Amino acid sequence: MEWEDNELASKSRKPAFEIIFVYSQSQGSLEVYFEGRKTVATKLQEMFVQTIMAIEKLPKTIQDRVYELNPLKSPEFTFNYGAGSGIKEVKIKELRFTLLPQARNLILKVKPDDPPDAIYTLINQFFARGHSSTNYYPLGMTQITQATISAVITDSSCKKGEVKKTIKITWPDGCNLKNEDKDPILRKMLVDSGLEVAYEESERESKAG
Repeated sequence: MEWEDNELASKSRKPAFEIIFVYSQSQGSLEVYFEGRKTVATKLQEMFVQTIMAIEKLPKTIQDRVYELNPLKSPEFTFNYGAGSGIKEVKIKELRFTLLPQARNLILKVKPDDPPDAIYTLINQFFARGHSSTNYYPLGMTQITQATISAVITDSSCKKGEVKKTIKITWPDGCNLKNEDKDPILRKMLVDSGLEVAYEESERESKAG
């Protein structure tokens, strides 16, 4: 609704979304903060270097997967893994939120003995979900740029019969998992949960959107 000519009229608007570029000449880095996919970020980086730095193209990089961490904002999010995977428990230990438009970071961390959903209690203490508030920062104005996840997996070779693994993911394409031991099982869980996406698939979805 919009007030115009002494009347309240219904009008539709498509507001522009805010984009923040952070360039460090000493580190040779260019970061983009916005609500969207990595493929869009790459295009925005290309526009920046072409317009501001007079560079024709970004340096070529090899990427086969990217990570979408914003789904972790929702308390309805579930980690998907089969009964035969050997995974017994998965818990979010820590989330790093990048606050837009300031591009400042806020890290929320739970205690080791907290229940699996404890991270969402913290999120509700610091952020407002879907409504305006003067006391809480809007959750929609944040981007999760790092997540630390713990998993307990059955392992008959261990004395306790299980092993604990820590997964650390940094947006857009950083992850400490390798292709050995129990890591492939955990990587499959990330894929099945929609957190790890093939780069080509992410690019197709970005174009379709």
